[in-house]
Amino acid sequence: MRIIKCAASIGKNLGFDRYEAETLCDQIQKYINEQEPFDLDISFAKDNPVNWWKYINTEPEPDALPRIASYLFAICPNSATCERGFSTLGWLFHKRRLNLNVDKLESMCKLILYWKSNSKTELGFYGIDQKKNTRLSDDEINI
Repeated sequence: MRIIKCAASIGKNLGFDRYEAETLCDQIQKYINEQEPFDLDISFAKDNPVNWWKYINTEPEPDALPRIASYLFAICPNSATCERGFSTLGWLFHKRRLNLNVDKLESMCKLILYWKSNSKTELGFYGIDQKKNTRLSDDEINI
């Protein structure tokens, strides 16, 4: 009963309507009893439980339980992200920058964290035509 209440609360936060909430309760019961479609072999997970939930097909019913499971598995279980944020804030907020207001500091931190986390996609062109460990010949140096 506690699991259903927690799942219903999460479903409410995700915007489930009454039909989806009722379907969620049915799907939880099917999952507990390992009934179709939740009887899929665990080998489909490929070392990642999110993959297993992606293969669950609940049609014609809404995919209420798979959506909640994917939502829960998306939560980061460690504090590394927070630590990186505080490290960046410490770097931004030092003796010379004491006059920054909170909004400006927050915006700067968001920009830095965005560029750090998306550097490969945003800066994909960087380093494409560069040569690695190339020694210049004497002729190239004297040009």
